[in-house]
Amino acid sequence: MSELVPWEIASSHRWAYSLMMLRAEESRRAGREVSDSMRDRLERWLAELAVDDLVVHYDDTTPDGFQRVARRRGIDMDLIRTVG
Repeated sequence: MSELVPWEIASSHRWAYSLMMLRAEESRRAGREVSDSMRDRLERWLAELAVDDLVVHYDDTTPDGFQRVARRRGIDMDLIRTVG
C-alpha cells in the first residue's frame, strides 16, 4: 500500500489500467525513471482526469474494481477518492 494506492488490491484487479497509471505516477513523483511510452499514457490519463475533474475510487467488490468518480471539492485533494 502507498499514498496513491492505499487499498489492498484483489488479485483480479492487479492489471487494471488505473492501477498501472497510479503506480506510474508514484514512480514519477519519486523521481524514478518512467519509460517514454508509459509517460505518454500517464500524461493522457492525468489530462482526462483533470478535464472531467475526476479521481480514482477502488471497490474490490465490483467487477472492474476501479472507477473514475467526481472529485469532491475540498475533500479529494489528489488523484484518488479520499476515504474517511
